[in-house]
Amino acid sequence: MFNIFNWFRTATEKPQQYSDFGERLANVGGSVSVTEKTAINQVNVFACIRAISETMATLPFPVYSRLENGGKDRLRDHPVNRILNLTYDGEGDSIVWRDAMIGHVLGWGNGYSEIEFTRGGEALAVHLVPPNKVKPERTKAGKIQYKVEDSFVPIPASKMLHIAGLGFDGVRGYSPIKIGKSAITLAMNAEQFGSTWFSNGSRGQAVLRHTETLSTEAQARLRNNIEHIHQGPENAHRLLILEEGMSLEQLGVPPEDAQFLGTRLFQLQEICRLYRISPVVVQELSRSTFSNNEQEMISFVVHTLRPWCRRFENQVNRKMFSESEQKHLFAEHLIDGLLRGDRSTRDASYAVGRQWGWYSADDVLELENRNPLPDGQGKQYLVPGNMIDAASFVKKTEEEPTPPAPVEEPQDDSQEEPQHGESTDDTTDNTEAAQASLDCVRDNIDRMLRREVESMRKASRKPNEFLNLMDAFYQNHHLMVFRAVMPSLTALNAVTGQTYSIHDLTAQIVDTGQNELLDLSGTVEADELPEAVEQWAELRLGKANEIIAQLAT
Repeated sequence: MFNIFNWFRTATEKPQQYSDFGERLANVGGSVSVTEKTAINQVNVFACIRAISETMATLPFPVYSRLENGGKDRLRDHPVNRILNLTYDGEGDSIVWRDAMIGHVLGWGNGYSEIEFTRGGEALAVHLVPPNKVKPERTKAGKIQYKVEDSFVPIPASKMLHIAGLGFDGVRGYSPIKIGKSAITLAMNAEQFGSTWFSNGSRGQAVLRHTETLSTEAQARLRNNIEHIHQGPENAHRLLILEEGMSLEQLGVPPEDAQFLGTRLFQLQEICRLYRISPVVVQELSRSTFSNNEQEMISFVVHTLRPWCRRFENQVNRKMFSESEQKHLFAEHLIDGLLRGDRSTRDASYAVGRQWGWYSADDVLELENRNPLPDGQGKQYLVPGNMIDAASFVKKTEEEPTPPAPVEEPQDDSQEEPQHGESTDDTTDNTEAAQASLDCVRDNIDRMLRREVESMRKASRKPNEFLNLMDAFYQNHHLMVFRAVMPSLTALNAVTGQTYSIHDLTAQIVDTGQNELLDLSGTVEADELPEAVEQWAELRLGKANEIIAQLAT
């Protein structure tokens, strides 16, 4: 029996020997042979590996130079940039190489590529090495080197790009295929069962009953004749003729006839867990909705892709740049593009960035993969007119003394007095502008309340689905309110000098309505819900002024 404590004791006594913990975990039975090469034939394994490797391989992987001001500058002509994004050896596409590297890691737990350097120490090319032919080991001096089959000269660690998955020895990663061998075996057996089931005409086992005793030769001849005529999907539903009083009897229900699809779905989920990937990413959409698909894809980027990106980046930055270059050069995946939401979400984010001055027009265009405006028109950064640097204000009040009061000049009575109703300053204009902005805010809030009420009226007609419909609506409604109110509230802040928060206002509008409906749905019966929502709607439509009043407090 395998003893985990004995394994740890062995690893402690012989640190130079890599553990076979992954192989021991993989020693499970199965009617099919599951290896890293055969597992790729299982469609769920292939889909998971392909989703991760192809997505990573197609991400831009540029080389940057660190700037003194904390920024970075892309180096398009650097040799490493050419290897990562154009051609890895002068002939093959970089995408193909990166795809294979990640695919090897996801299959074998390790991906290897030998780095070729020029005499000057610059990275010239990389050459893919099959992971099943590489064995890392430590020399007597404790240095890591890589032995490759059919090669007598080991490769030093400084010349081997090695991306490793999870492993307990700090060098090699465990093979996900071996760790998940049991789940993959069951999935392959389920596929084989289904194939056999349909190749037999979607029929289970059956027996023929005869009134007399048949000899062994007669039984074999009868079986062969029936299988020859009726076996296979192309022979399904043919007429079977029974002679001499024989009768056909089906032997019950096939073992997984009722839950066959459920078993295969569960195995898909098991394999997805193995690769830390959501089933939605591999097109299993039975439980997906439009509201959660975006979050699932963000989770895929953050929890699945980012760790692999970091592993790849660390190896490139450590081994493909010289020690002097490592101080100011680095390569990094452009992963933020995958985190972008839909168009309306991006527009709202860009608008906030432009309003508060951390985005210029050219910055937004670059994020959208578009060319900058001509003649430097898009390089200007905008800030609200009522905002100043607090530090500069304090410094100014400390350094600049208050000027003396001016000597009052005798008033010339001959000067024309302002007529009644005229203003000597722009106070009236500011007041009118503030009132106009406030009216716009109120109108936009009222419009969002009408949209909310109408949607909830429709949802109340389906009491059994009301809570799900309400959740789906409010997930999108938050963004709609934000986009509707932000321009007018920004204008109100600029005119009045206030700093009303668009986020607080949006949360107040959305959360209030949603909480009221949640309380309401828990206090009425299903058949009473439409009438209760109608009463709520009448009160809700008149709350625009109340929300405005709370905004000013």
